Amino acid sequence: MKRDTAADRRRRLALPHRRGSRIPQVVLIAAAISDLTFPEGTGFLEVAAGEYKLDIAPSGSAWDAAVLTVEGLELEKDGSYTAVAFNVLKSVQPLALADDLSAPPAGSIRVRAIHTAAGVGTVDTWEVSDPGNPTPLYTDFGFGDAGAYLELPAAAYQLGFDVDDDAVPDLVFALPPLNAGTIANVFAVADDAVFLLAQFADGSTARIDPRVTQLGIFKHSGGGPPAFDRHRDTTASQF
Repeated sequence: MKRDTAADRRRRLALPHRRGSRIPQVVLIAAAISDLTFPEGTGFLEVAAGEYKLDIAPSGSAWDAAVLTVEGLELEKDGSYTAVAFNVLKSVQPLALADDLSAPPAGSIRVRAIHTAAGVGTVDTWEVSDPGNPTPLYTDFGFGDAGAYLELPAAAYQLGFDVDDDAVPDLVFALPPLNAGTIANVFAVADDAVFLLAQFADGSTARIDPRVTQLGIFKHSGGGPPAFDRHRDTTASQF
């Protein structure tokens, strides 16, 4: 969600991020909110610590046409947060994530998975770079769930999604190498098909499409979010 043009919205979220700030940071990524097009994100915005109300409306609509209102969102001093609007517009849901932007251990990255793929049920997520020795990362991962952070050696990884609990990935994503020190939220997203959306601390996003589809069971039943060809960056290797 970028800044609204209304003056009261600017007072809440318009201040640009400055390093060394002692007030909360918020980064917003959403489907159809103000002038932010799915799957764009914003950089961190400085706001004063306190309790907030967020209104989410389709692009081009007034804020009194909000399809979702989040009240009582508490932002603590020195905190960093990602606010997410996900699901199809008629069923849009909020998700507030507390971000850990402290430096990862030397040579490592810090990532976490978030399941926002509408029409996809509970999944297991595996690291399958070595097919003979797959490693479970998140099990029984439901729609709307946010996983714990994982700190991993900086490298290229392959993620496998299993939707029928048979320990066989139905979809595989090849992640390009991420530089040591990278911190990212990785969203599973669905429109006509499932893809991953990596969101970085500067608000930029990178789409990662699947390498393998075995059964076609990740196809979304319809009514997905608007066009997703306008995110600012297209490969994670750019970061």
